[in-house]
Amino acid sequence: MSNLGMVRNFTANGLINKRRIVKFGAAEWEAAQADGNQPYIGITGPRGAAAAKDRVDVQMDEIRDLDFGGVVAYGDWITADADGKGVAAAPAADAQMNVIGRAMEMGVDGSYGKVHIMPQQITG
Repeated sequence: MSNLGMVRNFTANGLINKRRIVKFGAAEWEAAQADGNQPYIGITGPRGAAAAKDRVDVQMDEIRDLDFGGVVAYGDWITADADGKGVAAAPAADAQMNVIGRAMEMGVDGSYGKVHIMPQQITG
């Protein structure tokens, strides 16, 4: 039996690709594809949202697949690039950065990798 974990349905505020990091939208229960260093909600599943007002499932916990946007090593903290893909977080000294969680396997741009979802801020 599969454990779906915490998956919640949101209204998309625009295009959201599958297996991407999403952030809070402007309205309650609205999600947007992440495009940098904002507080994150989670990761979209095997379906995204084609347009604004579409419904999209967001995975908010456990270990999930994420589309990587660069070289990621096992154990790296993961943040979003401009397209909502997961990249290794590298905050400057004493700077805070939002992360979606930690990589559970290595990957490269365009590959899917497992990420343990635990949104938070880290300090460089």
